[in-house]
Formats: sequence, C-alpha cells, structure tokens
Amino acid sequence: MFPFTAAILFSIVSTGIASTQTPNITSCSATHVVVIDDVTITDAAVGKTMIISYVGQLTQALNDSPSLRFTMTRNAGGGQVPCINDLGSCQFDLCGGTSDREREIGAPWNNTCPIPAGSYDTSVSLKIPYLAVFFIGNGDLHVKMEIINGGTPVECVEMNVQVKI
Repeated sequence: MFPFTAAILFSIVSTGIASTQTPNITSCSATHVVVIDDVTITDAAVGKTMIISYVGQLTQALNDSPSLRFTMTRNAGGGQVPCINDLGSCQFDLCGGTSDREREIGAPWNNTCPIPAGSYDTSVSLKIPYLAVFFIGNGDLHVKMEIINGGTPVECVEMNVQVKI
C-alpha cells in the first residue's frame, strides 16, 4: 500500500513543480548588434503557460522598423512549425506593436523606437495551446531567433528546446 500511496503523492507533487531549461545558445550571425547572454525557459509543456526569460545587450540603437522573427522546426523529421497563437514560426514588431504579444515583448523600451542601446533582463509568457500537439511532433524543437532592422538581420541565435507533450 505504501508504494502505491507514495507513487500517487509523487505524481501530485511533481505535476506542480515547474520544469526549467537553459538551452545552449549558438550564434548564426556575423554581426552582433544584439548579444543574448542567457535564456531560461520554464514550463514548456502543452496546456501550460511557458515563460521565456532572457538577458542580453543591445550594442546600438534600433530605429528602422525592428522586428523579431522566430523560425521553429521539428528536430525529428524536420518541417517548419506554423505560427499559431504566437507560438511557432512567427514575426513580431518590436516598436509600435499592436498585438498583446508585441506589446509584452516591447514593454522594456515602452514599445517605441528607437530601442536604446543597453542591457535588458526580462521575460515573456506564452500559453502553449493543446492544438500545438498537431504541429510540434514529439516536442523536440529547433528555434532560430533573428532580430531584423531595416529588413536586414542584425542578430541571429539558435537553440534546441523541448516542449512536453
């Protein structure tokens, strides 16, 4: 009886514990206008609200319609994940954004341009919808993140992320 009770107790406690990932960040850019020092991802699971925290430096102001472009692909079998509810291969305006997600991303610089050079330490939350299971395969994903300024990528980083199904 004790092992059964312990197993139930463990499953109740472990479902309430947040899982955290600190993915290895690889540069895919020749320029380094933006330097991402650290990314932490908490609660990357279908049906949960994932929190992406980052620390980075902007080495020069961005003022030419900057945007953030995510390209998400499945590591197993390839294939790009479409943008659904701001999850997947999406692009966001960094200044003057009108969606809730764009305003959340742009909050550290008041969603206005120019984005001043300096250090940034912030987070963004994102609900992972149950619908995502149809697009993310086994949840083993590759994420490419590009900062675009004036139509030109000025920074690019890549990382692998695991979303629990």
